[in-house]
Amino acid sequence: MGCSKNEYDKNTAKLPKHSTAIEHSAPLYKQKSIPTLFIHGYAGGKSSFGHMIQRIEKTGAAKQALTLTIDDDGSIHSQGNWKEKNNPMIQVLFSNNKSHEWNQAEWIHQILVYLEKNDQVREVNIVGHSMGGVSTLRYLGNYGKDQNLPKIGKFIAIAAPFNEFIESKQSLKNLLQNGPNEQSPRYLDYISMKENYPQTMQVDLLADQLSRKELTDGRVPLSSSLAVFSLLRNQGITIKQHVYKGKQTQHSQLHENPKIDQEIIDFLWR
Repeated sequence: MGCSKNEYDKNTAKLPKHSTAIEHSAPLYKQKSIPTLFIHGYAGGKSSFGHMIQRIEKTGAAKQALTLTIDDDGSIHSQGNWKEKNNPMIQVLFSNNKSHEWNQAEWIHQILVYLEKNDQVREVNIVGHSMGGVSTLRYLGNYGKDQNLPKIGKFIAIAAPFNEFIESKQSLKNLLQNGPNEQSPRYLDYISMKENYPQTMQVDLLADQLSRKELTDGRVPLSSSLAVFSLLRNQGITIKQHVYKGKQTQHSQLHENPKIDQEIIDFLWR
């Protein structure tokens, strides 16, 4: 399934040859007050992004500021604070971490209303793993052009099943150019909401595969993680994609992958 060997070599992003350790170049980081929200996937929790946030903080690129936990009824519990322009990171936790994407999209909306009201936040970045990415794009389809909410500056989706779990034989080149041949109900929803996606945001789709032959991270097909590339690009959105393979590309290990740490740092704060 998927790409031939030649297509794979041509179309799959090549990994850097340097050390997997995060680079330390603090003077190159752009220090701003724009917070970045980290949103976990299905059944996730504090540990989902917790270690990644700690690793990023150690580089000096950004600093953890808040943990916001939202309950089913929309009640928000906040821990921490920030006042400096130090690229604040905010970990978002859903008390009901096994709810569906429609609820999560509304909770993301309520989180952003909270930040605008309590901290006068006018712009955020979002990093979403798996369902966190799915729910973020649904939020953008519902509220992406609402001028009363903080705008989304940059959005990183890590192995988000945008086309559900359809395993496609479509080539990567064709997928990126034309979108998925087989379209799930979720993907069709994204098409119906496409006019609401803000053209000013920048998007980075991170996908993973276990090996050259296994075009999946063990749970989410590579083609699903990249399914919305063409859709968003055709809306005038600046978008790029990276494909990682090898160590720590299992779905539940992606937020422990130092190469993904580095891509997040480069995309958000360089």
